[in-house]
Amino acid sequence: MSIYRLIFSKTGSICLVGHLDFVQSFRRAIKRAKLPVAYSAGFNPHMEFAVSQPLPLAMEGYNEFAEMSLYQEIPPEEVATRLNNCVCDGVFIKSVCKLEKNEKSAAAHICRAVYTANITSETADEILKSSQEILGSTEIKIMKKTKSGEKLTDIRPDIFRITVKDMQLVAEISSGSKANLNPAVLAEVLSCGKNLKFNREKLILDYDL
Repeated sequence: MSIYRLIFSKTGSICLVGHLDFVQSFRRAIKRAKLPVAYSAGFNPHMEFAVSQPLPLAMEGYNEFAEMSLYQEIPPEEVATRLNNCVCDGVFIKSVCKLEKNEKSAAAHICRAVYTANITSETADEILKSSQEILGSTEIKIMKKTKSGEKLTDIRPDIFRITVKDMQLVAEISSGSKANLNPAVLAEVLSCGKNLKFNREKLILDYDL
């Protein structure tokens, strides 16, 4: 049994498809590609495939992670080619690698993400000033929804970098199972930023920091 990690992009109209439906379409592509994918044991076996970090609805992602188990070893380049011939429009497999034995999944290592948003000349100066104020703050407390209700939460530790250059905002913020800041929340605390449309440039693994 071998685990393969995919890096793929997701752009265009496929971004309007919900995460669960997107995963289902990916599984169908794996079947069409006739890859020897493994299934779990038990009364209700499921394909051993997972997207590591779901994208918010309507957001494009350019370097997303997914992983699947194959019971027969296949060259990574062949896996990429076969999948690219079968995935739906807007999805492109950029690279595939076979994980080392006992290597943890990407989901266990994702800790940050880089998001970008185009801005206008009318709002650029105000967004730049607001981002500098955010980075200069020691805490930024907002009301955040939790399973037990709303809670006053400091999001400043989840913001690592904000830059504004060439009519584009770039933000590096927490992402993953340990801590996760939705870019829409960042947009709310940015002056003139509520209408920003973010896309995800890449996910960052803890061992790459």
